[in-house]
Amino acid sequence: MQSRMNTLRSYPVSFILFWILITHFSLLFLPGCATQAKVQRLKEASAHYKLGISYLNDQQTQQAFVEFQKAIEFNPDDRDSHYALGHIYVGQLKYDEAEQEFKKTSKIDPDYSEAYNYLGKVYEQRSILYEQKGEPDKARRELDKAIRQYQKALTNPTYATPEIAHFNIGVAFQRQGKLNEAMIEHQRAVRINPDHLPAQYALAQLYADHGKFKEAITSYKEVLRLYPDFVDAHYHLAWAYLKTGAKAEALSEFSMIVEKQSESELAKRSKKHLAFFESKAEKLKPGMSVDQVMRVLGKSATVVRNSKSKAGEEQWLLDHYDLVLRFEDGHYVGYQESPRK
Repeated sequence: MQSRMNTLRSYPVSFILFWILITHFSLLFLPGCATQAKVQRLKEASAHYKLGISYLNDQQTQQAFVEFQKAIEFNPDDRDSHYALGHIYVGQLKYDEAEQEFKKTSKIDPDYSEAYNYLGKVYEQRSILYEQKGEPDKARRELDKAIRQYQKALTNPTYATPEIAHFNIGVAFQRQGKLNEAMIEHQRAVRINPDHLPAQYALAQLYADHGKFKEAITSYKEVLRLYPDFVDAHYHLAWAYLKTGAKAEALSEFSMIVEKQSESELAKRSKKHLAFFESKAEKLKPGMSVDQVMRVLGKSATVVRNSKSKAGEEQWLLDHYDLVLRFEDGHYVGYQESPRK
């Protein structure tokens, strides 16, 4: 040690200062090099991701897939590239691979609600597949997992589109037969975003199924505000009007369907309803017996003679009918809502 000190003293002071400065700045420069290399890798990852999105928008899925993989090679923590890969896997029906990518996405960014929501869709699709295979227990477990992921997406107060998760939960509840809970979720969705068309339509159908026809009318009108040419909504709105006694409004909806899609199946049905209301509807009175109704309609008319809500359960109704009437205890009480396709 003493020898080294003596050697050091033998150099001029200016040289010693120069040596200290060079050593100091070299130590500072090394982290700088590492930082620059990292920045360059992030730039490369971003470039590949943007190119992947461009390919994806042009429906060039395989090229997009390659670019997202390259982005992850440069930056393994590239959240958006993992999410994009998951999206591609879903399109390819590779749900196991998609699940892994969305899990990686949420691990990188635990507040990324979109990843939880998409993971929920993966589980929901698996549930449908298990149902088709006749494995209800597995289907039920996957659907439960889906609901948990949707709910997890909603735990982030900065989630930009929570109405999507609420709608997805509502659909899952409908599949579970929890219709009241489903209605609540769809109501939450449309309160957050009144322009969410799927939630508005699902809510309208649930209102109609629960006999809340005034609420159904309001929701169907919202659907048609968003999508004026949606003939199914016009058709169901017409029947909701009939249930509230608003025949003129119902006829207007049937006429609109004929005008918009004159050759469609719903237009053919609407023409039959219009013909009925123009010629025979006023002759039908609540309390009339089935035989009296048949005399008014003529023996060729198709009439449902079942009682109460069971009138809509017969499978043949989905394919063959001209007019649907509802009877209780053999007497006419009103219109049966038309079966949905």
